[in-house]
Amino acid sequence: PGDTPVGIELSTHRDAPIHKEIWDLCQEFGTYNRPCTYKHSHSEYGRQVHIRDYRLAAFCEEHVGFGAKTKRFSQAVMRWAPEIQLELIGAYLGGDGWQNGSEWQEGSMGISTANEILAHQLLAMLLRSSIVAGLSYIHHRSGGGFNRNDTFEWVIYIPKAYSNILSKVTQKVRPYNAAPAQNRLRRIVGDYLLIPVKDVEASAVTYVGQVYNFE
Repeated sequence: PGDTPVGIELSTHRDAPIHKEIWDLCQEFGTYNRPCTYKHSHSEYGRQVHIRDYRLAAFCEEHVGFGAKTKRFSQAVMRWAPEIQLELIGAYLGGDGWQNGSEWQEGSMGISTANEILAHQLLAMLLRSSIVAGLSYIHHRSGGGFNRNDTFEWVIYIPKAYSNILSKVTQKVRPYNAAPAQNRLRRIVGDYLLIPVKDVEASAVTYVGQVYNFE
């Protein structure tokens, strides 16, 4: 009724093994209807998978939202265990990600989104799995061949040193025998450093003494 979402739509390759995984996940979730697959209207080898289920649609809206520029992960998703978040990143790579084949970038990976907040959320998830990535901003001006209006894109670049990790969660990435990253600290702006943290646990500490403010 009204603007209530009634289902979700997925885009896949016709030969992707994910079709069986989608079927298994729907059974596990308990969707009211089974997935229906159709030929993609804009891709010869693509397939569109429709799943009509109010409960699944509400779940996706709660934890991901909708709209290319407005979707974002919920706070609950951002608190998932790093191992589960890595599976989510693998699924995202399978859709809006790629692995470079050019000689000077061979093996490196990328993820694209039109949403700045989502890009930073993905960066935070990657860091929790000890994957240090870079982020760039691209302004596509209108009339460039595929867009009538100015569009904006955020691209996450992942070094090939982490391909062994990500190849375990998506078939789009193949592992490369690259030396592991030696330095897990990455300079962002000025003297600010971004350090991967998998988990934070609060504990009570009793301290008696002087406290100095160095501002």
